[in-house]
Amino acid sequence: MINKYRKKINRIDSEIIRLLGERKTVCLKIGEHKKDNGDNIFDKQREEEISMKLKQRAEIEGLDEKYIKKVFEVIIGDSKRIQAELKNG
Repeated sequence: MINKYRKKINRIDSEIIRLLGERKTVCLKIGEHKKDNGDNIFDKQREEEISMKLKQRAEIEGLDEKYIKKVFEVIIGDSKRIQAELKNG
């Protein structure tokens, strides 16, 4: 029985990784746009919007808000790093 659940976890983990790859592709496109238009990498208002939406979604899903915030700090931090490298590279 536990193997069934482990296989399901493995599928979910693979899907998370696939989605992170898709997110990176979109992030690169946004980075190209920012580079071409001279836009800043950091957008405080956008990050606040994301934070609010994540908080609401975490609540709907019954997830700890602090946990989701930590996960997305890493994800968003990586997006900013990728875009900065693109802009400066």
